[in-house]
Amino acid sequence: LASRTGSSSRSNLVMQDLTPRKIMLNAIFASLDEDQDGCLSSSELRVFAEVRADSDLGVDWEKQYSILCIAYGVPLERGFNEEQFCAIVNDTEAGLHCSDDKLRDMIEVEEEDTSDDDD
Repeated sequence: LASRTGSSSRSNLVMQDLTPRKIMLNAIFASLDEDQDGCLSSSELRVFAEVRADSDLGVDWEKQYSILCIAYGVPLERGFNEEQFCAIVNDTEAGLHCSDDKLRDMIEVEEEDTSDDDD
């Protein structure tokens, strides 16, 4: 079908982007973006960072967030869009790198929390 519509290269590009990791990152980003503005503020990204670290980040978080924003060219007042969020989580040198297993764990916990809310 894609070859008949002339969009085979675009369709292939879209399909390549939908790796299991990318799907997990999209789901996590959507769950973190509480105000649904398409960007993660300091407080929204902090939730991810604390779950990833399995601890409260304390008062140092604002400094860490500022450093991340500067490193990735993200305006502090806007926050990280989905593409930038994926970049910091995929960057093995960044403070928020996360393995596929940890991402899966986060999604499973979110699903458990959601199903508990339904009861």
